[in-house]
Amino acid sequence: PGPGFLLPTRNGEVLRWCLERGLRIVQPLTLMSVGLYNEPRGAFMPSVLF
Repeated sequence: PGPGFLLPTRNGEVLRWCLERGLRIVQPLTLMSVGLYNEPRGAFMPSVLF
């Protein structure tokens, strides 16, 4: 597959919008954190190089 993007699946409205327009899930990932998890505010910009 070509380039893609990470989309938090807990945002159901955006996920459904993507699926309705023909986008597909290629590789589901699991969010893991060390210690307490704080929900991000604003834009979600995960680091794939962390």
